[in-house]
Amino acid sequence: MESIREQYGRISREFRYDPSVTPFCERKTVLIISVSYVLVMLILQEFRRGKRPMDLGPIPKLHNINLCLGSLAMFLGAAYEAYKEYQVANDARFIFCLPIGFEVKGALYFWSYIYYLSKYYELFDTVILVLRGKGLNFLHVFHHAFVIMMAYLWLECAQSLQTIALLTNTFIHVIMYMYYFLVSCGYHPSWKKLITQAQIVQFIFSFMCLVPFGLHYRDGGCSGSAALLFNAAFNAALIVLFGNFFKKSYTKKDTKEA
Repeated sequence: MESIREQYGRISREFRYDPSVTPFCERKTVLIISVSYVLVMLILQEFRRGKRPMDLGPIPKLHNINLCLGSLAMFLGAAYEAYKEYQVANDARFIFCLPIGFEVKGALYFWSYIYYLSKYYELFDTVILVLRGKGLNFLHVFHHAFVIMMAYLWLECAQSLQTIALLTNTFIHVIMYMYYFLVSCGYHPSWKKLITQAQIVQFIFSFMCLVPFGLHYRDGGCSGSAALLFNAAFNAALIVLFGNFFKKSYTKKDTKEA
């Protein structure tokens, strides 16, 4: 009987992205779910308008700790497989630039796929917010709807820089969902502001990584350039939206306290 480690090794090594076979990877599936998410959440919010917030019991705690531990597993798994890739290739070029015609397969990109699937589970964030009587904002809905498309394009277009994006995003999510877990347990840590700052730094760092990508691109091209442009536009929008959120949430508050 295979151990858990042996099962992981076999499944991850044998992973091969094929949109006709890999679950949830048909283009129409991504579009239908993303659009349906927005419409259903708007309808649910309207249906719940004026009603008493629901007591969801332990569901928020379980949801947040699942996402915290899941993000930790993805971060550690991807970091471990990226290190193994580096040991084999003795070259870090794959982090910044995948060759033209690159086939998405193997253990490192297995974690990209797991990350993509996790974006569907994260949609329950919005369900919990609406049922608890919290109003939706554009940033929240926009982020959840488009991050699915972003992660899908990593796989579909064999996008370069996806390993860096995977590592930075899962690292931030470990901290963020631990914060939400503590809040759902009745604690209110003082580092909420730092989470928003870290998210903004993450998006800026993504733009900084375009520099080494561009240098490698000049040496023969890199895979997934069109998808990377979508990702860059998405990051730019998030910088503006998160920056505006930070200004509204903290700048005015700090001014009043001063």
